[in-house]
Amino acid sequence: MIRFTVYCLALGYLLTGVCRAQEVASSTLGQVTLQSPENHGGFNAFALSPDGRLVAGGTGVGTMTSGGKTESFGGEVLLWDARTGRIRKTLGRHAASPGLVRFDAAGKRVFSYSREDAAVKIFKVKGGKPKVQLELGGPGGLGKPPIVSSDLSILAHLVQKQASIGGSKPVLSRALELWDLKKKR
Repeated sequence: MIRFTVYCLALGYLLTGVCRAQEVASSTLGQVTLQSPENHGGFNAFALSPDGRLVAGGTGVGTMTSGGKTESFGGEVLLWDARTGRIRKTLGRHAASPGLVRFDAAGKRVFSYSREDAAVKIFKVKGGKPKVQLELGGPGGLGKPPIVSSDLSILAHLVQKQASIGGSKPVLSRALELWDLKKKR
């Protein structure tokens, strides 16, 4: 077994409680440390490609103020080489921290989801603009991320919204949405 060790050093301090590690079976790799991007707000999610050659991950969003100027960073969906730990490319970014990443069964696309901005993106591993980019109807109900099929064609999302009935106090309403990601609806 190997353990991907990710050092969450951002702005010179250790972010605790944010990192997650993923174990994979391998007899040759040993321990690999994934390269950190220059600025990020920690690591929120990881996925290993079906062939074990790539790691996809999402970085947390953070802000830094210096000289009265505030800068935002993070939210990237990154791709690492699993053997060397080096970042191969940034596939794209979310406006908020992606909390779920996943490869399709063929290892050619990466799915990412951010609860804070209720956005889903699907990137080609080869790069370029997101193949699919959707704003869902709201954050996942019960704190649950959406469920996506292994070929990334269908998404099920439990949406939680507030609704008023006859001027009374707002109540939570939940609805299960099914999305055809190929048709983007």
